[in-house]
Amino acid sequence: MDLPRLMVSAAQEQGGSLLDQKIKALSFTEKEKDKKKYNILLILDPDREEIRFEPKAWQDGDEKRYCYLGNNARASKQFYAVRDVKSFLNYWTGKGGGVLQALSDFLDEGELKEQLLLCRQKKLFSEAGLSMRHIAGWNPDIIIANKKLVDSSNDGKTVGAEKLLMELTGLDAGCKLALIIPCVRRQVISNHKEYISKIERLLQGDAPAEKKQKPKQTSVCHICGKRSETVDTIAYTTKLSGSSVSKVFVTTTVNYASGFKKVNHQQNFAVCRDCYAKWLTGENAVMREFRLQIAREPAVILFDGISGAIDRQEIEAFGQKIDAAFQMKQLQEQLDNLKDELDDENIELFEFHILFYKTDGKACAVKKTIEAVSNIRFLEVMRAFQKVQRSYQLPNFKLKTFQPGTLYGLVPVHTNTKKEQLNIGRLLELYAAVFKGHTVSAHTIFDWYTEAMSCGNRYILSRKLRNEANLFNLKFAVEKYDGKSAYWREYYFGQMTFYYMAFLDVMRELAILGGDDTDMSDQPQKDYSGLDSRLAEKEAFLDKHQFADTARGLFYLGAAMYQVGEMQRVHDHADKPILNKVPYGGMRLSAVLPFLREIEKKIQQYRRAMLSKKKAGLVYAADQYLRLAYHYLGDLPQQAEENCGDESANVFYLMSGYSSCIRIDKNKQDDDKQEDESNAQEQP
Repeated sequence: MDLPRLMVSAAQEQGGSLLDQKIKALSFTEKEKDKKKYNILLILDPDREEIRFEPKAWQDGDEKRYCYLGNNARASKQFYAVRDVKSFLNYWTGKGGGVLQALSDFLDEGELKEQLLLCRQKKLFSEAGLSMRHIAGWNPDIIIANKKLVDSSNDGKTVGAEKLLMELTGLDAGCKLALIIPCVRRQVISNHKEYISKIERLLQGDAPAEKKQKPKQTSVCHICGKRSETVDTIAYTTKLSGSSVSKVFVTTTVNYASGFKKVNHQQNFAVCRDCYAKWLTGENAVMREFRLQIAREPAVILFDGISGAIDRQEIEAFGQKIDAAFQMKQLQEQLDNLKDELDDENIELFEFHILFYKTDGKACAVKKTIEAVSNIRFLEVMRAFQKVQRSYQLPNFKLKTFQPGTLYGLVPVHTNTKKEQLNIGRLLELYAAVFKGHTVSAHTIFDWYTEAMSCGNRYILSRKLRNEANLFNLKFAVEKYDGKSAYWREYYFGQMTFYYMAFLDVMRELAILGGDDTDMSDQPQKDYSGLDSRLAEKEAFLDKHQFADTARGLFYLGAAMYQVGEMQRVHDHADKPILNKVPYGGMRLSAVLPFLREIEKKIQQYRRAMLSKKKAGLVYAADQYLRLAYHYLGDLPQQAEENCGDESANVFYLMSGYSSCIRIDKNKQDDDKQEDESNAQEQP
C-alpha cells in the first residue's frame, strides 16, 4: 500500500484551495447545540494601549470565515491566530512566547507585521504572552501558574477560561463560547491577505525564511514521476499532522535511508512540493470524511481504483456502506441499498484499505491494516452474512442483527482502567481474515466461545460486570439477573451460542473455516418421517448446520440437560442448579460420560415428582434426547482414550442442544428490544 499516493489520489476530487481543506470544524455536544453561542474578539488597540474582549454572535461557517486551523502541530511555534476557547492559554504559553509573539516573528515584512510590532512596542504582548495589566477589566488576582489560569486570592484555585471570558464580556453563564479571534484595532488578523498568503505558502511546503535550505539537486518524485528541484521528503513529512495516519510516513531516521545513510533519504519515496500540497489536501479529506470507528478503535478508509478512477460520489456512498457494516445495529436504509448493489452485475471495480491507528495528537501509530479489499469481496462477505441471517428465523431465536459489526459483541475484549482495549488485536485479525479470505481455525472460534461463556457466567452470577462489557447483551443480563431465576442466564447463553453458530455458518459459506470436520455435504438426504416431530425438527436442524456424530451426541445431551433444568424449576429450583455442573471453560471427552450419567441420574430423581405434577412431557422429552445422545456418542470411553477432542467445541455442541430448547418469554421481548437499541447507541 503506497500511502502517499493514496492520499494524493484522495485529493484529486477535492474542491477549494489547500487552505480550505485545512479548516477545522468545531464540534458541540447535544446540550451545547441548544445554547446561544458566541465568538470572542481579542482586540489589540495600540492607540489606547489596551486589550479588549468583545462578544460576537456565532454563525455556522465561522470556522472558515475566520480561518480556524486549530493548533499548530506538536512542538511547533504556535502562530495560528484563531483558537477555540479551550486553547485560550496559548496566547501566553507555547513555543515562541504565545500566539501573537510567535505570529509577529512568523510573518513576512508588511502592513500586518508592522501593526503587530507596534502592539508589541506598546507592550500589549511580549515573549510572556498577553500583558494582563493592559486587558480591560482584568482581575489582577488572576495569574498564570504551571500553565493554568489561577486565582491567587483563592489559594491558587484554577479558573476556567470560558467562565473568565464570560465575566470579561458580560455574557450570561448559560451561553457557549466558540472561537477567540484576534484583531488589531478592528482588522481581523486571520482575514488579512498577508496572513493568508503566508499560511498558504507554509502549507505548500515553503519553510520560514530563517530556515530556508540551500537549493537541492533535482530528484524524481515517486508520486507524479516528474523530476523536480522541490523534492524534499524530510522537510515535508515532518510537517504532517501528528493526529493523522500520514504521520507513520516519517523518513527522518537512518533506518529509513538507503544504505543506512542519512544523505540517501531522498531515494525513498521522494515527494515534490506539488504532490506534498496534494498530499496535505488528501490527508485532511481522508481524516475528515473517511474516519470511522470499528470495534471502538479509530480507523480510516483509503480507496484505490482498479479499473480506473473512482467517482467521488461512489466513494462516499461505499464509505457509508462500510461504516454501516461495522455497526452493532443494522441500518436498514444502508442494507436496502446494499441489497440492490448485490444484484448489480455492472459494478465498477475498486479496492479499499482500512488502517487502525492510535494517536495522542502528537504522534500516530498504526495498530493494524487490512489492505486491498475489493468492493466485490466486501459485497460477497455481506451477502454471506445476510444469507445466514435469513436462515435463522427459528421459533425460539431470531438474528435481529447480523453483520461484521456484530462480531465485536462475540469476542471478549478486556479493557484497563483507562478503557483502552488491550486484546482488541485478535478481533482486528479476525476482520482481516474475513475480508481477505484467510483461513481461521475452528478451534480458535470455539476457544473464544468458551471464553465468552465463562465471562458471562461469572459476571451474571456475581451480578457485577467487571470487564468484557462489549459482549453481546451481557450488561443487560447482569442488570436483570435477580439471583433466583435462571432466565437471564439462559438468555445470555442462548444468544451467545446461536450467534457463534451463525458465524461458523458464515465462515463455511466463505470457505475460510479451517480444522472443520463437520462437512456432511456428501451424505444423502435423510428421511425423518418415522420420528417424533420434535426430533425430526432437531435432526433437520443438525443436518443444516453440519453436526457430525459426536457433536450430535453432545447436542442431545445438552437438550436432555435443559429438560432436567425445567424439572428443577418445576420442583422450586428456579435457578436450575444443573447449569452449575457445566465446565464452561472446556470439557474433555473423558468428562462427557460422567456428565451424561449425572443427567441420567437427575432424570430418574425427578421422574416420579414430574409424573405427579402432570409434567410427563419433560420426562418423555428427556428420555428421547438421552437415548439419541447415547446413540450418537457411541463408544465414548474408547473415543476419550484415543482422542480428547476439542474441549471448547464440546462445550459449544453441548450448549447448542441446551439453547435449542430455550423459550424466550414473550412478555420480556420489549426489554430485549430496548437492549438492542441500547447496544446500538453505545457503538460508535
